[in-house]
Amino acid sequence: MIPCYNSAEFVGEAIRSALEQTWKSIEVTVVDDASSDQGPSVISAFGESVKMISLETNKGGAFDRNRGADAANGDFIIFLDADDILGSTAVAEMMKTSVARPGQIIACRFSYLVADAGKWKLIPSRPRTYSDDDQLLGWLEGNWSPPCALMWPRNVYDSV
Repeated sequence: MIPCYNSAEFVGEAIRSALEQTWKSIEVTVVDDASSDQGPSVISAFGESVKMISLETNKGGAFDRNRGADAANGDFIIFLDADDILGSTAVAEMMKTSVARPGQIIACRFSYLVADAGKWKLIPSRPRTYSDDDQLLGWLEGNWSPPCALMWPRNVYDSV
């Protein structure tokens, strides 16, 4: 599920990364949030391999994610932003973990890509440590996972 608002320069790569997973049972839904750039054209170029939902007025990322999740048919949901890229084995690895941990949200490792002198620089995420003492402080210090690194079982998402 990918929300897209004026992200034509990135969304194609995000879609490609979802379609090129080694786990082949993939459904890609993109919600175009009334973009005024070429985003809708980039999305529609993928044809029937991508379900596109076009909004007439901008509603924001949270609305887009909920709308896309409502339209999804799968048993699991991963939320990518239009500028996220999945490693080719990400879904397969998370599915493997989900078998051992049914009914749980699955997280994977992630890295940041940062523009540096016209090139992408890879910055690995920090190891996750959790303290029962101050969860908010841990989150503020960067101890969190972005939506693209989480896979939600559909029943867990629906109950939340």
